[in-house]
Amino acid sequence: MSFIFLNGEFIPDDQTSIPLSDQGFLTGHGIFETIKVTHSAPQWFDQHFERLTRSAHRLGLISPDRSTVESAISRLLEKNQLIEARLRITLTGGPAPFPQRSDNPTLAITTGPLPVYPNTATVMTVPFTRNETGALSGIKSISYGENLLALQYAQERGFDEAIFANTKGHLCEGATTNIFLVIGDRLLTPNLKSGCLPGTTRCRVLKQAEHLGIPCKETEIPLPLSEVNAAFLTSSLRGIQPIRKFDGRVISTSHSVIAQLREAL
Repeated sequence: MSFIFLNGEFIPDDQTSIPLSDQGFLTGHGIFETIKVTHSAPQWFDQHFERLTRSAHRLGLISPDRSTVESAISRLLEKNQLIEARLRITLTGGPAPFPQRSDNPTLAITTGPLPVYPNTATVMTVPFTRNETGALSGIKSISYGENLLALQYAQERGFDEAIFANTKGHLCEGATTNIFLVIGDRLLTPNLKSGCLPGTTRCRVLKQAEHLGIPCKETEIPLPLSEVNAAFLTSSLRGIQPIRKFDGRVISTSHSVIAQLREAL
């Protein structure tokens, strides 16, 4: 039997319930964080909780108490006897008539097995755009329909990940990832003005690149790409995943920049 943490209680996962009036269920009003657990400890918890708090503020959600969340995670991992796992924190507006703000947000923490990713990935630019000026830009919202449709579109055509452009025609992000390019001797990634999520692994890669002396720039990257020596995806669960095919173009997965960053991360 496995347990989840829901609004202060540890409940068997087959006995949980959330009111149909919950704003997360009715309108997708909520946020989440996915965290990798190794050696029974959540990785980079500070960065994840900071982003959760920042996103909650933008959506007008009541942010949970950090000590409560940390204690719940520790006890949940112990109750589920997990050493390696995927952990998800979900925060919604709770049960309240739309569009009123609720004073009783729903906080759920769940666990599951770590997904297994291939060593390399294939990606395609999908015919949908990210709105870099939208209200949800840069927020890890549970309103995930757009991401799901883009990912299905790409996978139905034999690709692993969907890549979004923004409304200006610039490279933005993947459906579930951030993206980096190696062009010449430089490492490039879309800046946050592109509308991309400020990923925790993205942030770590930027810091490691600076530490290693790898020229790196957050910038606008027009699509389609003219020249790419190498590229990779990042996320909390996959770390750094080299791209072997981008929109049908085969690219190197063994570039020295990728090797250095993977070793440092």
